[in-house]
Amino acid sequence: MRIDAAGRLVSFRATGKSTFGSPIDESFEYANGVARWKSRADDGERAGELSAQYVPVENSFETVAVIARTLLRQPVESLRHCRPVSCRFVRCGRPPCSPDRAKRR
Repeated sequence: MRIDAAGRLVSFRATGKSTFGSPIDESFEYANGVARWKSRADDGERAGELSAQYVPVENSFETVAVIARTLLRQPVESLRHCRPVSCRFVRCGRPPCSPDRAKRR
């Protein structure tokens, strides 16, 4: 597992067996502006800035701790707007729409 200066995972690899004996083979890498991931559950890639935190399916306490430390370094206001942006990424930041627009819905 490697993390960048902002505390986001840029590389992750897990292989072996889970606690219950099922096989584990998961990887994630962000390089040259492209995030790629693969696990027994799914695979994919997304080009662009790494503006979200990858959340592995087969994670450990250390992976969760890395994500938690990253979140703790964020301004409180940005944490109010954390949301999944896909089944594998969580983004924290400004709200998806202005409060005035939300009231009109």
